[in-house]
Formats: sequence, C-alpha cells, structure tokens
Amino acid sequence: MALTPSPDNYTLGRGIVYFNKKDQTSGLYEGERDLGNAPSFTFSIDLTALEHFSSRSGLKAKDQKVITEVTPKFTFTLDEINAENLALLTMADIEAISQLASAYESDDFTDVNVDRWYNLDKRNVSIRSLNYKASMAPALFAVGETVTGAGGATATVLEVDGDANTGTLWLGSITNAPFVDGEALTGSVAGDALADGVETADAAGVVVSDKGAPGATVIYTEGTDYTISATRGRIKIISGGAIVDDDDIRVSYSCGTSSYQKIKVLAETTLEGILRFIGDVPIGNSAELEIWRASLTPAGDTAMIGDDWSTLSFEGEVLKDETGHSESPYMNILVDTL
Repeated sequence: MALTPSPDNYTLGRGIVYFNKKDQTSGLYEGERDLGNAPSFTFSIDLTALEHFSSRSGLKAKDQKVITEVTPKFTFTLDEINAENLALLTMADIEAISQLASAYESDDFTDVNVDRWYNLDKRNVSIRSLNYKASMAPALFAVGETVTGAGGATATVLEVDGDANTGTLWLGSITNAPFVDGEALTGSVAGDALADGVETADAAGVVVSDKGAPGATVIYTEGTDYTISATRGRIKIISGGAIVDDDDIRVSYSCGTSSYQKIKVLAETTLEGILRFIGDVPIGNSAELEIWRASLTPAGDTAMIGDDWSTLSFEGEVLKDETGHSESPYMNILVDTL
C-alpha cells in the first residue's frame, strides 16, 4: 500500500461476496458460500449523536457532542439467479424434490373450464399407443392391468379406446422389448388380442378422456380438445373443442424421473450469518471485510420480466458480537500491505 498522496491508492472496486448462513434452530453455520457475481457491494456507518448547546449567551453554541448510537450497514446486489440465492432473497427453506418413474398415473379433474391450465401430479410425462385386433378368444383389456406381448414386452394399460375386436391401447412405459406387429397380447386381468402394428410414442405425452367405462370412454384429441406441456406436467383445455365447461376428465400417463428444488418462501423469520467480502481489484488496494453478525434483509424489486439483467438486492445491518471479538465487535477490514 502506497503512502498518501499517491495515485496508486485510487481503487476500482471488484470482489467476491461470501455468506456463512447460521441455522436458526441448531445455531450451527453452514459454511461460506460464494454468492456469485455481485455487481455492487457497499457499506456505511450511521451514527446518532446527542448534542448539547450552551445558553449562556445570546446565540446558542454547541459545546458538547456524544455518539449514542452506531449502526454499521451494507448493501449488495447479485445477478446470478439460482435456487440458493432466491432462497436468501425470500427467506426460504429449500426442499429437494426427486420424482420417481411410474408406469401408471391418472389424475381426475372435476368441473373443468375451457381456456384454463391444470397441473398434473407429475412432470416429465409420456405415453405410447398400440393398435390391437381380435384374437381367437377376444377379450377387452382393463385400465390398470399389465399387458404382455408374446415377445416379452410388458406395459401398463392407461386407457382403452375400442371393444374386444379392435381398438387402441394407451400404454405406460414399456419394459423388456418393443411390441411386435401381429404378436399375441395377454392382459393380467382379462385382455386378449393381437398387436395390429407396433407401438408408437404419442407426442402429447398423455391421454385425456371422460370417466366412462373402458371401451365406452370418449378419447379427446390433442391439439383440438387440449394441449399439453409434457415437461412441466400441465394441460390446457382448448376452447371450441369437445371438452366444455363443467366436464369431468381423466388424464392418464406414465412419468420419468425428475429432480427440482422447491423454495418454501418466508419459512424463516430471520436471516443471519457471517458475511465476508474479499476484494480483487484491477487497480488500487484490495480489502477484505469480515462481518461477524450480518443480518440480511431483502431489498428492492426483482424483475422476472425486463430488458436488463435480473438482480437480487439485499441490505443488512452489522450486529454487535463481543463473543470472541471483544476488541472489534462489529467487523474487521483487512488491507494488503504489499
């Protein structure tokens, strides 16, 4: 560090912000986490003083001043939008969700409305269809039963459109092998037929029907009666299609594995920890701030739609901590002497 005056002391601020969150239940610290790119970081010290004025002459004169309150503060913004930073902003807990693959799922919706979206219970949904024709002993397949092909392929029947002689099976995830055209199909309950072609992936990812008995159901058409977001697991009823207001529908599908994080907003009432800023400047003197008890508060707006980079804004106070820091109970600033 150069002695003043010197242009070598002119500093262009850059650095990294770390936060070591304190668990409010256990009192333990999680370890310092790099919060990512921080476009700004500032700190200030607000002082409140009690002043005294002498009244012994014509003009009051200030003859004493004492500091009665000190409040060190800091602010920073982040522009890396991830689950952990969003959890800080919303004072939230994070729950990791791991969806298991399932061969058969069915969601019922009562009194639906057109031009509205509905969430399925699962994400990453899919379905396959297989045409069938009568065998020597035709029997209708039942929803939920397992169908096995003579070649070893197995799948769960999600929906049936047809009768004992001909129709289409909508199937969940298929194991062992694909179904082969003309092979015998045997159900675990009663179904008996021959494959009339090979199974194909249905681009919609689900089959939507009314809730009638197998073979008497109305199968609705994707793109005409409904649209689907298979990845998110959301379905929209299309106006002008066969599904009308107040209808009851059933959505059947299989689903693959899916992992995501659920941020439980405002699950915490305080947000406290050790805050560290380590400067890494292109010119000037690098400084490191160590704040023993940083109380964070969300600040400002976060643009979910905008024409500039979204940011997360925080402000905080430096609380006094004499436990282990009696000589410097608020914070330390370390400055390189090289």
